[in-house]
Amino acid sequence: TEAMQDLTQDKSFAAAHIFVECDVEDEEVLEACLAKKHNNFFTLIANFVAVRIDSLPFQKGPRLLEIDTALLASLEAVIQASTDTLVEIQSSLGLMLELKNKHAQETEHLRQKLLAVEMELRQIDHDGEVQNVQYFDETWRFFSYPRSQISINSRHWEYTTSVIDTTGYDNQYLQVESETATPMDEGTQLIEMTLVTPHLFTSMSGKVVVASKSRDVYADRVRILKKEQEELAHTLEEALAGRKVEEELLGTRQEEEQHTICRHKIAGAMRDFIKAPWTCETY
Repeated sequence: TEAMQDLTQDKSFAAAHIFVECDVEDEEVLEACLAKKHNNFFTLIANFVAVRIDSLPFQKGPRLLEIDTALLASLEAVIQASTDTLVEIQSSLGLMLELKNKHAQETEHLRQKLLAVEMELRQIDHDGEVQNVQYFDETWRFFSYPRSQISINSRHWEYTTSVIDTTGYDNQYLQVESETATPMDEGTQLIEMTLVTPHLFTSMSGKVVVASKSRDVYADRVRILKKEQEELAHTLEEALAGRKVEEELLGTRQEEEQHTICRHKIAGAMRDFIKAPWTCETY
């Protein structure tokens, strides 16, 4: 190759070549015979048909086969271990997903119960009025004033009383002649009142409204609901914390599954590579 590079002045020249070494005495007859043999040889080479070799098989020797055997045994062990691990992981993942769905349903049930308690509290734990109403109606009379006796219970021991005239007259004639309040065992008040319209030929109609704050009326129920709300909120908080831990464990387990699958695939690919026939290029 160096001689051809010097001859062609091309330092990148490269070509397949055959070395022919001859040893002959300096005799004309022998040299002629050698020249004839050379011509026959060159003619034979010149008539060769080019054959393209895409790959040349590589024959592994004993040492390399010994290494392959050790590697294959190790890879088979890795494949079997990763297969067993995958079976165990997938089984545990199934149980974890089943528990996750169960706990999700329990958490949603807790959340719905808490929402129901909070909604009921919003409906009764406020300063809005809870009323008892008593209507009265008396026609006018010739020789006396119309009167009406009213008995009505309050909803709580703290209350306000309103007397509302619904006759529609321009002037307000309705008056409270007397009013008494008697405490009841359940903590309410029995209100008895006498209403009069001190005006002849005048009808009397209206209503008596006894109102208490909703928070006072439903104090016992509010107390029970607030305690239940606190307990449910605490239980829900613990359930959500538990679900967070479950999600983290599930994510870790799924990551372990992916790593195990990768190990299994890599070991299988290496095993197939070692078992497959090698070419010189592969070697």
